[in-house]
Amino acid sequence: MNKSISVIAPAYNHEKYIESCLWSIAKQSCREMELIVLDDCSKDRTRDIIQQVLAQESFCERFSMGVRFIPHEKNKGAHDTINEGLMMAKGNYLAVINTDDAFGEEHLELLLDACERENSEFAFGGVRVVDENDRLVNEGYGKAIMKYQDTARMCPTITMALTRGNSTISTGNMVFTARLYRELGGFRNYKYVHDWDFALRAALITEPVFVPEAYYVYRLHGGNTISEIAGHPEEADKTENAEDGSTPNPLIQFMQKILRGEYTNTRIPWFPVWEYFFQYKKYYSDDTNAKSAWAEAKKLQ
Repeated sequence: MNKSISVIAPAYNHEKYIESCLWSIAKQSCREMELIVLDDCSKDRTRDIIQQVLAQESFCERFSMGVRFIPHEKNKGAHDTINEGLMMAKGNYLAVINTDDAFGEEHLELLLDACERENSEFAFGGVRVVDENDRLVNEGYGKAIMKYQDTARMCPTITMALTRGNSTISTGNMVFTARLYRELGGFRNYKYVHDWDFALRAALITEPVFVPEAYYVYRLHGGNTISEIAGHPEEADKTENAEDGSTPNPLIQFMQKILRGEYTNTRIPWFPVWEYFFQYKKYYSDDTNAKSAWAEAKKLQ
């Protein structure tokens, strides 16, 4: 598959970080790249800074597939803004970046190469957690969320690791095919776990690839959504219902599809094998969330 990629950058009140984020995209080594920036009616100087960066010829010439800027006149929210940008994209591969974060060197190229090499439609990389001043965060919530990436190294498959928690850490750390995005119907309207939900649904179709050296700079600060639970790391293990209450817990929904055999990823074990893994100390002895979801999924069958 041609490795053309579209990067979607949804922005909202990120005046302190938006410039470095945009340049981290421009510095990627991908040959065929498109950039779509959407400002979701920011109240600070984010929009002005975006326009200043995009006015620079040295920036725009980096994107052989073009640069588009979509300014919203009304705030639509993260979920709708991300999907709006992805639906406009022309690339065979898609990526989203949170505009308070940044891509590490060669991030996209490494993930694209991994997808091609492993014949996968979904890949994610390692994460470096930093604070608002770019200092590494190795304790507290930074340490708590990184345990999920450790799980990706430990479990037999990445799909199994995802049942323990969100190993991708962030929407911005994913690369996936446009075909997969269309099949999944986009990101769903969860406040905290839309990225995990998307990864779980993707894993039913294709075995994800984890590339530790393709690092993503994930920022913790007072203005991002995840900071709302940063003081309570245990909340990261929990799932949620959609705001209208209509969508099941994404992990339970994933488990139900396993039980029904509704998947095409050939690396997903047959459901009796899951029973064994839930009893196997190395993988699930300390994970009550996955065990509970499995038990609930069986009740709902």
